[in-house]
Amino acid sequence: MTYKNHVNPWCIVRQLPNQQSRLIVRFHRRGDAEAHLQILRSKNPTASYEVIFDVTSAQPHLLAQPI
Repeated sequence: MTYKNHVNPWCIVRQLPNQQSRLIVRFHRRGDAEAHLQILRSKNPTASYEVIFDVTSAQPHLLAQPI
C-alpha cells in the first residue's frame, strides 16, 4: 500500500460487465469524490459509477488478522 492510497480512501469505481469494476480515481474527501462523480456522469451517462470508501487502505492492520 502506498502513502497516496492511505491518505486518499474515497474512490470512484466504474462498474463493468461480469461483476468487474475499475478504479477511476482516489480522493481525500468524500465531497470531492461526489463532485467528480457528477462530472463523470454528465460526460458519460450510460456508464455506472460508484463512490466507495476503501477500507483496506484506511485500516491495513485488519488484513493480517488471524482467525
